[in-house]
Amino acid sequence: MISFEDIIAINMAAVDTHFHAEDTNSVESALEAFTDDCVWEAPNPHGLNKRIEGKEALRHFYKQLFTTMKNVEFRVCYERFATPTRVVDDSICTFEVAAEGVWEYRVGTLVFMRIVHVFDMHNGKIAKEKVFEMRQPVQDKAELDAMVEQAKVGHWEPGRMSHIKVYS
Repeated sequence: MISFEDIIAINMAAVDTHFHAEDTNSVESALEAFTDDCVWEAPNPHGLNKRIEGKEALRHFYKQLFTTMKNVEFRVCYERFATPTRVVDDSICTFEVAAEGVWEYRVGTLVFMRIVHVFDMHNGKIAKEKVFEMRQPVQDKAELDAMVEQAKVGHWEPGRMSHIKVYS
């Protein structure tokens, strides 16, 4: 029988692989992390505000999304933790708008984004991804880098969730 710790490690690895695929703009690799009947939603009326059901529908959206972003980088991870059924990630992501179609900003705009993901996991795959994000356009790379540095101030403690305690 597989232990809770092993399930958690499998789930964390699936999310790591998914994020790496997003960083490298690989739609197909990102989609491998999902179940066929997955749900993806970003329920922010001032953000993406979408709900997508099924891997094939998500493929279409990801292809569009990935073509509208470049230099995507997850720059600060406040915390990432998991249970046997969920992975939660709270990070800072930056990118440049590369094309029209998804973002309300003009092409070339640099974007600073605080993004929280809640992944519902099933057999080591993402069954549901919930994306909660707040973003802000910036004027230039210096301002973007300054915002990332400012985001590190305060309660930022990398790895503070690295020791997972499992309750049964």
